Amino acid sequence: RGWTLGRVVKPTPAGDAILFLRGGPRDAKLALYEQKIGGAEREIASASSLLAGATEILSEQEKSRRERQRVTLSGLTDFLVSEDARTVVVPFSGKLYVIDRASGAARALSGEGWIDPRLSGDGKQIAAVKDGELYVLGLGGAKPRKLTSGATATVTNGLAEFVAQEEMDRSRGFWWSPDAKLIAFERADVAKVERRWIADPLHPERAPVEQRYPRPGGANAEVALGIVPVAGGATVWARWDAQRFPYLTRVAWIAPGRVALYVMSRDQKDAQLLSVDAKSGASKLLLAEHDDAWVELDGSKEIPFFLPDGRFLWSSDRDGAKRVELRGPDGALLRALTPPNFGDVQVVSVDAANNSFVFTGGADARTQMPFRGTFDGAAPVGIDDEPGFHEIRVHRGWFVDAKETSDGVRSVYARAIEGGDKVALVERTETPPPVANITYEKAGDYDAALIRPRDFDPAKKYPVVLSVYGGPHHKQVRLRPSLYREQQWMADQGFIVAMADNHGTPGGARDWLRALQGDLIAAPLRDQIFALQALGAKHPEMDLTRVAPIGWSFGGYFSAMAVLQRPDIFACAVAGAPVVDWRDYDTFYTERYMGLLPQEAEAYDRGSALTYVPKLERPLLIEHGVTDDNVYFQNTLKLQQALLAAQKPHELTLLPGTHLLSDPKLKTGERLRAIEFLKRCLFPAERSDGRAVKAGIQN
Repeated sequence: RGWTLGRVVKPTPAGDAILFLRGGPRDAKLALYEQKIGGAEREIASASSLLAGATEILSEQEKSRRERQRVTLSGLTDFLVSEDARTVVVPFSGKLYVIDRASGAARALSGEGWIDPRLSGDGKQIAAVKDGELYVLGLGGAKPRKLTSGATATVTNGLAEFVAQEEMDRSRGFWWSPDAKLIAFERADVAKVERRWIADPLHPERAPVEQRYPRPGGANAEVALGIVPVAGGATVWARWDAQRFPYLTRVAWIAPGRVALYVMSRDQKDAQLLSVDAKSGASKLLLAEHDDAWVELDGSKEIPFFLPDGRFLWSSDRDGAKRVELRGPDGALLRALTPPNFGDVQVVSVDAANNSFVFTGGADARTQMPFRGTFDGAAPVGIDDEPGFHEIRVHRGWFVDAKETSDGVRSVYARAIEGGDKVALVERTETPPPVANITYEKAGDYDAALIRPRDFDPAKKYPVVLSVYGGPHHKQVRLRPSLYREQQWMADQGFIVAMADNHGTPGGARDWLRALQGDLIAAPLRDQIFALQALGAKHPEMDLTRVAPIGWSFGGYFSAMAVLQRPDIFACAVAGAPVVDWRDYDTFYTERYMGLLPQEAEAYDRGSALTYVPKLERPLLIEHGVTDDNVYFQNTLKLQQALLAAQKPHELTLLPGTHLLSDPKLKTGERLRAIEFLKRCLFPAERSDGRAVKAGIQN
């Protein structure tokens, strides 16, 4: 898996120790460990110790949740810690195991089939979902108590609906009140949402899995928010204009008796932050956001964050650049807390007692740097100043940083936020081969990078592979060399691999992001071609007569559209799991950029690869997992059907799996297939009989 196994996955400081999940260098099963501050490391629990020889069982709902959260590892993938840190709760194989930290003794709580367990703030109770209903369990082993009712085949209580999980960065479906006496929960009714079935051709003996998938112009889940007493009693339903604002994007408790909802219109041009009375369900407006293109939804799990005095942290790019703001109890702006043009700022944690917060960002969008800001708006202070990519977590005054510096050195350490000695955490990754030949570039205004073969000869001209994503929410060029091991391997096959970030990718200002409005391909295609040509002008070793894009998901869409629309630039393309027609992708993502149907039908036609099929004149390889439940395999079948009808030659690789393709052997096989295709296309040497020579694959 690209030398990513064996890393610390979820460190959680716990006062005198740090608890974390880790696998082995070639073992995707995570176990739970403890690192004593100033002491030794030890394993607390593992899949084998809890199962005692049994087989792990995952429900279809849990499999879907993990797919939405991009969880591809196994074993112990999550854990909860009690307030005194003496007890750890591990959800595993549908059960909840309570583990004593000191002895390692484990016992299973009553019941099974639990989904998304979460501890109360005082650490004495657990709420979890089973069979579409919300329950509360005590750590002492008392019988679970059901809090909700009315779940059916199409109604769930306490679970986030599909688009919330996939597109809103909201995996949660219920929220404990600060005093642990109430729980706010989502009720989702998908009865009107289109039904789809995913069959696995590799296992025809298994019944197809049903999914409710909302497509543009069709019905979404009908969502409500209930507030229920933990001790039992009637549910109070929050009241807001759900017809105008059907999307429930964020929920956060303001105080024990008030909960905040951030709701959004179907076209995502208007949003409201509401304060809801937990006793009556009545709501009042705290603030409203409007954007003529769309309101950008903050991906921070901590936004909004309410302070004990009613003030709260907010973020917005309404003034041209994303900034974290401090708002008064009435929603009025008090001050901005982060500088303008500070990249894709993400709040990681808030320390109300010390009037401070920790966030990532930075003036260089290629990095992800950790900072500490204060509520008085003073300039943020860097926590770790080494340029690179920092994945941080903060808990109980401890800061944990899994970082990779710009020269490729990786480490994981913890220390108190206030300063002090670092506690190193041991990784078990194998020593990976270095990314030996990467240079970071600027192509006009665009961040770019080139990766050359290890045996690069400056006197030669090399065909160019454009490793591309191009869509929102993903930045391709980072000062993080480990991201590019696959690209280095591709370069070693005899290519120069180019990468660039275009308008719409993270880190830019408001107008940079909104450049995709109404057309998801025009700006990315224009920008990527500009970057290629700018790089080629600087580096004559790049043969721009032999260029091929390769990408997955949005990158697959880009690759297909690139070869269909610009055969003058691109000699061939590899399109992995491409969205072909945006009418077949989900509502929340698609309608944000493309608009609503039927009003914007022309834009959907213009953005569909099917529109350009008659223009295909270059080789195209399409790859897709047949059980993909994000970008359905239907997309590739539609494209192939159109290509066949237009008598356009193409190639197809069918993959047994979902959108992620996490199996390392299958992933390796797929990459070898793609490289073989690119070599045939970009090394067009011929034998005397006219057949192309196949170049070998380098290890």
